[in-house]
Amino acid sequence: MAKDPTLKDDDDELAFELGDGVELLPPSPQAELEALTNLAQTETGAYATFAPADIDRKGFSDPVSGLDVLIPNEDAYAVNMISIPENDDPSELLHRSMTYVDGLYRSREDGSTLTSALIMDGKLYTAHMGDSPVLKITIDPAADPDNAVIVEQVTRDHVAANQDEQKLLPDPSLVCKDDKGRSYVYNEQKTSGVMVTRALGDREKKLNHTPELNTLDLSADVKAGKQVFVVVGSDGIMEHTNVEHIQQLLQIMNAQTHLETGRGLKADEIALLMTTYRYNPFSLDGVEFYKRNDDTTLVVQPVTADMLHSKSVGGKKEARLITLGDGHNYRLELTSEGNIAFDGEFNHIPKYETPLSQAGVASMQRFMAAPHLMQDSKILRQ
Repeated sequence: MAKDPTLKDDDDELAFELGDGVELLPPSPQAELEALTNLAQTETGAYATFAPADIDRKGFSDPVSGLDVLIPNEDAYAVNMISIPENDDPSELLHRSMTYVDGLYRSREDGSTLTSALIMDGKLYTAHMGDSPVLKITIDPAADPDNAVIVEQVTRDHVAANQDEQKLLPDPSLVCKDDKGRSYVYNEQKTSGVMVTRALGDREKKLNHTPELNTLDLSADVKAGKQVFVVVGSDGIMEHTNVEHIQQLLQIMNAQTHLETGRGLKADEIALLMTTYRYNPFSLDGVEFYKRNDDTTLVVQPVTADMLHSKSVGGKKEARLITLGDGHNYRLELTSEGNIAFDGEFNHIPKYETPLSQAGVASMQRFMAAPHLMQDSKILRQ
């Protein structure tokens, strides 16, 4: 079956300079084997299902150290309940917090997407920079099980292939295509680039740092008795696939689950399907699904009737906040000669103690939960 040309195939990495953006592994077959082992785990709680997955990445050989190198999985996520002032507009608060977080890391040379989803009073509020998407999955138990699943993408991918996104860049002339025809935003030296047009950090590239906001009312579907799930994920969930193909996969599996158990898919089953089906190509009902090559992290959040009316205490309302970052351009320390720096045990020395994806996610959660901490007007104005 020929590959559908509309499907997304956008590994974040570009042909970077050797030693830049990579994780060095000890020259041990056992270590390489462990690094290449496919991992998938699911943790199910009262409110959300998390399904992070780390898969093998394309290897390179570093001529300086003689070691094999792999792109690390820098995905990061956080989910928690927060309380926000009742008189504060959730969208405006998301925008203010994300702008502030971006300002905090304006000097970082590495980069990360940042996507936040806030659920309050039955509404979904999102803010994002990059291509880590938010999806809404609806399953209607009253419908024909073969056609009961609807998948919608709430956010819009901020990628260089999108001409509207190109126009919003400070310098659209820095958008170029690689030898495979994929569009990247390069730095001025044309030595490295990223597919995303908006991101945290990455200040050597002239990206757009304005978050995009969306609001979606979930209450009607919940009141109608439908299962509603909010999925926040890294771009790996969309590699070699699209919303229609994800819906097709979930339709098939929902019908099978209904036949065997009399119910629709649950959050943990959706999470496992959206992470593990990508490991090997396979066919279902004559439909081919493709193997992916990007690390994937996602959060599946069920939206239930008790979430239509958020608790209000002391002038504040409870809200569930999900934030996810997908890091890129991993940085290592360099010696004065320009070589990669190692410690006494021959481990590489990272330039930044914490990947920007982790730092950005933690900061976003912190400032959304405590807006009064945002006090630097210079940062807010950037």
